[in-house]
Amino acid sequence: MDWSGAQCGWLVLALLVMLMATGCGFHLRGTTALPPSLSAVYVEQQQAPLIADALSHAFTERQLVPVEEKKLAQVVINVSEERYQRRVLSVGAAGNVQEFELNYVVRLAIVDAKGEPLADPQTLTATRELRYDSAEVVAKAGEEEQLKSEMIADTARQIIRRLQFIEPQQNNR
Repeated sequence: MDWSGAQCGWLVLALLVMLMATGCGFHLRGTTALPPSLSAVYVEQQQAPLIADALSHAFTERQLVPVEEKKLAQVVINVSEERYQRRVLSVGAAGNVQEFELNYVVRLAIVDAKGEPLADPQTLTATRELRYDSAEVVAKAGEEEQLKSEMIADTARQIIRRLQFIEPQQNNR
């Protein structure tokens, strides 16, 4: 097979791009691995069912099964608040809504089995904009639900990424 100068140049360029991407720590979504010490994670939430379900799904994607009892956990994700809000972002000349801002907020703390913090308490926020047309109410309601689901899933992935950098302290048993 004969390689022309242009083909070799493109091949070299593609190899350099791949090397640079891997050298900076780039990973495809879903390929991140958690440390083995995080195999026993418990999600504690009082009134945060949306993020709890999303975290369960995110753990399943990574072949992890959260423990059912807090006393079996090495790491506890304590979700203290979950809030979804929609606010008017812009209004047209006739006074009709043209755009909404969607906000999803989760407050959490990550602690070890003894309740000692492994990281500072965190507030994660996801924001999206939704263009609104009163002539397409049903379609826009579906679009809002889709955006809401994506924001919740993105927040769950943010929590998983934060867990990658946490190493629970060894228990002295």
